[in-house]
Amino acid sequence: MTEDTEFLQTIEIWPLPPIEKRTIPTLNRIKGYIAKIDSAAGISLVDVATGAGILTVLILDTPKSLSYLKEAHPVHLLFKETEVAIAAPEIDKVSYSNVMDGIIEDILLGELLAEVTIAAEKETIRSIITKRAYRYLGLAKGKAVKWITKADEIVFEVAVRD
Repeated sequence: MTEDTEFLQTIEIWPLPPIEKRTIPTLNRIKGYIAKIDSAAGISLVDVATGAGILTVLILDTPKSLSYLKEAHPVHLLFKETEVAIAAPEIDKVSYSNVMDGIIEDILLGELLAEVTIAAEKETIRSIITKRAYRYLGLAKGKAVKWITKADEIVFEVAVRD
């Protein structure tokens, strides 16, 4: 087996291997469109309407520096499953911009980690948390939760148009 074929074997992701044995992270990917942009000093807060609700993204660019950064432009949002926190539904205030409602659809337990799949309106979100956090929160299928991600942990995927 050559080094190239060994690499290709490590990037096969379906079916997903046990949580602790994955060699590359999987990403949450949500389709949406830019709904609002607030910019100052080379930084923008961009609200994106998605099937999971309005998500806010913090970027180090402005509409003057990025041609696609305009209202109604379609985008995909990408964020790692390890950047999604889970909280009890009673949470009221937190400094993170994106605090969304969801229902647990599935839980995959590893030795140390838990992969939690959450139904969030019209989207499915995956979160990887510690098994300790899973136990502490008393998570179970069908349970209502909040899923949370920071605005600076989300990136845009944009189709380039000629």
